Amino acid sequence: MIIGDLTLYSPKYNFTQTPLCNYPETVTVTDLPAFAFHNVNSSKFEIPQTENLTLDGIYTVTLRSEIQVPTDYTKT
Repeated sequence: MIIGDLTLYSPKYNFTQTPLCNYPETVTVTDLPAFAFHNVNSSKFEIPQTENLTLDGIYTVTLRSEIQVPTDYTKT
């Protein structure tokens, strides 16, 4: 992204389960800068257009997906 560019949207990210068990996942994001936004529903990130040159830099963000596996025969 270049400062002053239009709003930037990331490609959609995807986590896969192997084998596929269809358990719901919980996605957490840590260390996301205050000027960036995470949309859980679309699985994308957004960085709005800005002229603020102090934001120029490299940012490391952690994206984690977790599932809870049932431990009984009811699979709940």
